[in-house]
Amino acid sequence: MESRRRPIVSCETCRSRKVKCIKPDSEPCQRCQRLGKECVTTGEKYERPYYHTSKEKYELIAKVIRHFVPSASLDTKGLRQIIATFDQHSQSPGASSVGKPIDGDAQNILPPPYTPSLRPVLDEDDGAMLDDAMNTLRYASGSSCAVFHQKICSSMLTSRCPLSSVKTMELRGKDIQDGQIVEPAIASELPERAIFEAAASRFFTEVNSVIFVMSEDHFQYRLDGIYNTRQNCSNSFLAIIYLVLALGERSETYFKAASSLFDKSIEEGSEESVQVVMLMVLYRQNRNQRNLAWILLGTGIRIAQSLGLHLTDKFQREHSAYRIQCKRRLWYSLYELEQLLACATGKPSGITEISLVPGRDMEVCTSPFTPLGYGAATAAFGSIIRRICGHMYLGTQNQIPTETTISALINEVEVWWNALPDYLRYANSSPPSYYRAISYLGLRYNYALMLITRRYLLQSLLSGHDCAPEVASRTEVCESASDRSTTILLEMAEKNMISDLIWFDAYFILCNTIVVYLQGVRHASSSTHRKQIRDYIPLLKLVRRSRLSECALNGMEALLADLESYSASEDPRTGFASGSIAAFLDSAEDGLMSFLDLPDGLDYSDVFLTRS
Repeated sequence: MESRRRPIVSCETCRSRKVKCIKPDSEPCQRCQRLGKECVTTGEKYERPYYHTSKEKYELIAKVIRHFVPSASLDTKGLRQIIATFDQHSQSPGASSVGKPIDGDAQNILPPPYTPSLRPVLDEDDGAMLDDAMNTLRYASGSSCAVFHQKICSSMLTSRCPLSSVKTMELRGKDIQDGQIVEPAIASELPERAIFEAAASRFFTEVNSVIFVMSEDHFQYRLDGIYNTRQNCSNSFLAIIYLVLALGERSETYFKAASSLFDKSIEEGSEESVQVVMLMVLYRQNRNQRNLAWILLGTGIRIAQSLGLHLTDKFQREHSAYRIQCKRRLWYSLYELEQLLACATGKPSGITEISLVPGRDMEVCTSPFTPLGYGAATAAFGSIIRRICGHMYLGTQNQIPTETTISALINEVEVWWNALPDYLRYANSSPPSYYRAISYLGLRYNYALMLITRRYLLQSLLSGHDCAPEVASRTEVCESASDRSTTILLEMAEKNMISDLIWFDAYFILCNTIVVYLQGVRHASSSTHRKQIRDYIPLLKLVRRSRLSECALNGMEALLADLESYSASEDPRTGFASGSIAAFLDSAEDGLMSFLDLPDGLDYSDVFLTRS
C-alpha cells in the first residue's frame, strides 16, 4: 500500500530556516508578517543531497567557488575541469606551455577578460567606514581621497583585474591609516568599590535617567574587570570612572584626575570618548561654565560623526541589537543635549537635523530608569527646540516671527506631546523608577511652550488691558504652561526627585521662575498668585548654590514682600508694576541680567509692543 505524504504547507522562508510555519488560514505566516516578507508556498519537494562533510561547510565551499567561477558546475567532472584549468595557469610560460591549446570546455569555465566598469562604484553609497590606527571604524564621505582609493581597489578586485599592482595598491593603503596608537591607561588611585557604587548609583538614577550617556550593564561589566583584576583600560574609560565619581561625590579631585586624561581620551576618538565629553559638559555646567560646555560639546559631536553614529544602522557593523540601540540612544541624547545647551547659551547648534527611527518596537530598553520610547521622544523634542530657536531667536535679520510661524511652532509642540503614549505623559501612573524621566518629558513640553509665548506675557504685562486678542491668547498658553511646570516641580520636590548633580534641574526651575515672577506682577492683587510664589520659593532654595539661582531667589523674595504689603485697591498697572520690574532688575545686577539675556531667560530686546 502506497504511503500517504502530507501536503507541503510551509512557506519558503520558514522551510529555508527550518522552523515551524504558523499560517492562519490563507493569510501570510506569522514570521513573514513580522519580517515584512512575501509569504510564498510553492510545494516543491527538495532533494536532500548526500554530504561527505557538514551541510554548512558544503554551502560555504560552493559559495566561494561560485563567487570566483560563476559558470562552474559543482559536480565531480566540473570541479576536475576547474582544477585542471588552475594547473595550466600555474605553470611557468616555458616552451612546454606556450602555444598549448586549452580544452574547449575549460575555456568556458575561465573568467571573462577584465573589463572595467563604473556601475558598481556608482551604485554604492558615497561614504565608507575605514579603519584608523586604533582599529576603530570611522566614517568618511565620498569626497575623501581615502574612500575613493578604497573604491578603486574594491571595484577592480571584484572585476578580477589581472594587474598585480592593484593588490599592492590595496596593501599600501593599510600603511597610511589615520591617527596614532594611544597607550592604555593604568587604573590606579581608585576608591573602595562601595564608595564608587554609591556615586554610580546616584549618577544612573539622577543623571543617566534623563540624559542618556551609557548603558549601566555594559559599564558595570567593564568596571568589574578594573576592580577585580586591576587590568589596564582605555584612557576614555578611566576618565569616565573619574567623572562619575566627580559628579556623584561632587569631588574636584576626581574631576582634575579626569581632566588629566582628557587629551588622550579625545585622541582615542572612540564611543567612550563621546561619553567622556558628555560627562565633562555636564560637570562644567554645574560649575557655571556653560559657554565652555557648549564648546566642548562640539568636540563630542565631531567624534560621534567620525564614528558614523549619525548614520543608519547598516553602517554600525554591530551584530547585537542591544549595542546598536545603545549607539542610537547615545546619538539621540547627544543631539538633544546640544539643542538644549545651544538654546540656553544663545548659540547656534552644531547638528542641523537627525533621522529618527519610528516606533517603540525599534527601541530596546537601555536603562532601568528610562521607559521604552524615551530616547526617540527626547530626540524629537530636540528637533523642535532647534526649530523654535531658528525661527524666533537665531534669525539673521532678527525679524519678528509671523503669527503663522508662532501658531505652527505651538502646534508642533502639541503634536509631539499628544503623540506620546500615556505611560510617557503621566508619571503618577508609571513605575516609581520611571518617575523622574517621565517628569522631565512634562517639563520639556511646558518649557517649549513658554519659550515660544513668553514674549506675549511681557507684552501683555506692559500693555495692560489694551493688548490684542492674539497676545491675550498666547499669554494664556504661557501662563498655563508655567502652572503645569510648577505643579511638576513641586511634586518632584515632594518626592525628593530634584537633583543637584545635573544643571538642567536648576535650568527648568529658573526658566519657570521668570514666568512666575511676571505672573505675580501682572496679577498683583491675586491671592492665588501670591500663594504660588510662596510655594515656589523653596524650589529656588534647592538650587541656590549657583549665582543665577541666588539672584532669582532674592528677586522672588523681594517681589513677595512687595505683594504682601500691596493694597488690593490700587491699580496694579500704575506705579507698582513698572517700579517693581525696575527694582527687580536693579537689584539683580549683572548676574541676573546675563541670565535674562539668554534665549532660555527673558530677553527684552525681542519684545515687540503694540502701539496705541
